[in-house]
Amino acid sequence: MLHRPVSALGKCICLIFLALLAENASSTCTAGDWQHGLGQPGHGAIYFGVIGSQNVRMMLHLDPATDHLDGVYGYSDQPGLLELSGTLRADATRADLDERDSQGRLTGHISLSFVEHLEPWQDPVSAKKYPSRCDAPIGTWQSLLTNKNLPIDLHRDGEWVAGNEGEEQLDDIVALKLRQAILANDRVAFSALLHYPFYTVGIRSGLHAWSRPEDVIKHYPKIMRIPYSDVRKAVPHILAADKTGAAFMRGSVYLAHGKVTMICEGRCPIAANFERPEL
Repeated sequence: MLHRPVSALGKCICLIFLALLAENASSTCTAGDWQHGLGQPGHGAIYFGVIGSQNVRMMLHLDPATDHLDGVYGYSDQPGLLELSGTLRADATRADLDERDSQGRLTGHISLSFVEHLEPWQDPVSAKKYPSRCDAPIGTWQSLLTNKNLPIDLHRDGEWVAGNEGEEQLDDIVALKLRQAILANDRVAFSALLHYPFYTVGIRSGLHAWSRPEDVIKHYPKIMRIPYSDVRKAVPHILAADKTGAAFMRGSVYLAHGKVTMICEGRCPIAANFERPEL
């Protein structure tokens, strides 16, 4: 049988058909899907991602009895958090949230879509077997001050559990100071944030304990092996702390009780149980 070349119209029809298949690969989330992994009402979902080109981390908590949402989010290069409050729609496909600053002033509006879709690393077979369960919301942020609109792209990054707020606040503070010290190449400020003995784990050098700030300052290039791109993208907010501490910078930093206890090339062994690295 002879095979005729495909016409431009035929190619167009094929592309439309493939696009429809891709659209059908998405599915609408249910309320049960959205609560996947959240456990009890005292738990919340933590996300990392971007608003426009700025890296953010966000926590959302759902009251299943009322569909009321509350939470916070913060930017990589800004101290403090913005508060969120709103509602999950009845069909659980979207959320509408108001944003307020630390003074309680209404500053923005966020619209999120909880529609399950293929991630770049997923193939249809694995996605069906291991669904993301609406853990990658997309949406829009609108400034009420300038009417500026920016796209939002988020990914699930752990769980917030009520009762760990004290540890989280301590670790968030030191994470912000650590990021600033590294970007400024301030070795003295860096050494002051560490708990001694302080540990490093290198790919070739293995585990090493540092007992004095003077030694850390002297050997800083050997200790700080985290790529600066990872440092710039790291968001020092809502680090999914438990009672023992939190991971930071793709799991290469471990924090406990407001101090840095370990820095590693790659992920620290103590942070290996964290499901996903943050940006």
